[in-house]
Amino acid sequence: MKVLATRLIPIAPKNVIQSQITNHESEIIQLQNVSLQPEHLFFYPSRGGILQKNNDTLQYWIDENHPDIGGYLIPSTSNVTGIVSRYGSRFQIMPRSHSDIPNANARTTAS
Repeated sequence: MKVLATRLIPIAPKNVIQSQITNHESEIIQLQNVSLQPEHLFFYPSRGGILQKNNDTLQYWIDENHPDIGGYLIPSTSNVTGIVSRYGSRFQIMPRSHSDIPNANARTTAS
């Protein structure tokens, strides 16, 4: 195996608020203390939902080819890290894995 790089520095997410999201397209960000709606298994059965804090809302979306689809319990309020993207004219956050949502690691059988 060929080493392509050494001494890589991890990219830390920027802490932003939802109203600033349009200034951070294609960046890794973190939203703090947001409510995840609807409250159900994350990554199952739907791949999307709403993050809410006060009166601000933002859509989250999980790519259909994501390896983590399959049922993680989510806390009702959490920090959420992900990449800011746009679908049409709407901005959204795309978590990279279940580890981008602290305490969302209790895998369960979805029915």
